[in-house]
Amino acid sequence: MSYQLPETRRHRLARYSIVAAIVLVVGGLFAYQQLTAPTDDVVDRSQRLELDAPAPDFTLSTPEGTFTLSEARGDIVVVNFWATWCGPCRFEMPEFQALHRERGESEGIRVVAVNLTRSDSRSAALEFVDDFGLTFTIAFDETGSVADHYGVNALPATFFIDREGILRSRSYGPVLGERLDEALATAGG
Repeated sequence: MSYQLPETRRHRLARYSIVAAIVLVVGGLFAYQQLTAPTDDVVDRSQRLELDAPAPDFTLSTPEGTFTLSEARGDIVVVNFWATWCGPCRFEMPEFQALHRERGESEGIRVVAVNLTRSDSRSAALEFVDDFGLTFTIAFDETGSVADHYGVNALPATFFIDREGILRSRSYGPVLGERLDEALATAGG
């Protein structure tokens, strides 16, 4: 004579087994994605992200080719992380465009908008660029590795780098008006 579990206990055990199997599959898929993610985006992980220290170098693809941060030495660089679905990003883009148009070339200020393509898409980003008439550098962080290294966990996030490549300030949330001017002044602009 064999002992049978009560019906409710058997069902509960089956549910727990199914949940455990789902958790294992999802965890395995996440690990697989991390191991097989493309490595087109390059970030120098030997550099730590600290204010008044060298900004970590990176290379990202752009519609025209690639952008490497260290190649912008001599300019003040405003690195803005954004996505098309980010509401506050929509508010600050016209300010970055005005900065680029009015002061970029004459004062050596370079705006680099890094699209968090990992959670967005290239096509949506390019449509956004066209809609807003953006003419500054647009870069694509396909894997999120640069955003991760810069500690970006919410958008928008903006970093101000001086002419020697030193990170002088960072801002989380939209950078508008006086806030933009103050951050630029910190970087020497």
